[in-house]
Amino acid sequence: MIMNRLRFRDLRLVQEIYRSGSLRVAAENTNLTHPGASKILKDLEHIIGGELFKRSSKGMEPTEICERFIVFANQLTQYTTNYLADFNEANNGVAGKVIIGINPGVISTLLPETVSFVKERYPNIQLELVDGPAISFLPAVKSGKVDFIISRLSYTHGFEEFDEELLYKEPFAIACRRDHPLTQMEKPTLQDAARYPWIYPPTGSSALYELLQAFRLQDIELPKVQLTSISAYANKAIVMKSDNCTIFPGSFARQEHEIGSISILDIDLAVEPTPIAILKYRHRVPSSATESVIDAFRTVAKELAAK
Repeated sequence: MIMNRLRFRDLRLVQEIYRSGSLRVAAENTNLTHPGASKILKDLEHIIGGELFKRSSKGMEPTEICERFIVFANQLTQYTTNYLADFNEANNGVAGKVIIGINPGVISTLLPETVSFVKERYPNIQLELVDGPAISFLPAVKSGKVDFIISRLSYTHGFEEFDEELLYKEPFAIACRRDHPLTQMEKPTLQDAARYPWIYPPTGSSALYELLQAFRLQDIELPKVQLTSISAYANKAIVMKSDNCTIFPGSFARQEHEIGSISILDIDLAVEPTPIAILKYRHRVPSSATESVIDAFRTVAKELAAK
């Protein structure tokens, strides 16, 4: 049987060649000599019955057989890592490192409350957070470098091979500086706000989709755009010093309104808010630590949705 002849060292060597495109670099990273790594690769190709890499001016390029084999290698090493982690957790409690891709739109409330929950419930779990658009994390989640994503779902990107678990819906809020002329109006409208410059969310984001949909549904000419930005904190700083309007996630806007940094305008976008969701690669079994953190997000999201 093939499985009886495979060793984890062989799998790791293939993974390193696939990652680096170099047999020499892969040999160094797996503490092998170049001739030793070359022999292991040759023996492995004999076992599999096909060539894994083709040598070219660009380096070691994976074949179709390799593309299939690397999926198997990644899954097997992930399963083994998870099993060993589960075995350790059975004796010492849930532990491990969990890397989460975070969309900036969920940072203000869901994230800090979940981090506090995890810290109290699972003190041996270490969290690493990386922020950016969900689409930028998909390759890292597929490769196992990121465990899962917390993000607003997007209208412009599909998430094939990923399972989406909806948590809750959070409307966006329109905001401006505290002494903005709009704050002096008894009942400002979206038409009134459109007369001022705006900071737009980035192209492809659910925030921009909802904002543009609101303008179109009310047949309002799109306002002048001075800036496009994904950063809620940068947008807040600019709004505080200018006539710009923008939209923030509702929880972030309320938080900043309460401390007096911005004002929320009583303007309903009148569009269905996009849900915040967990995105997981469906072909990987999460570790106990990852599943515990995901469950923490579920718990906190349920509490937020009830408020």
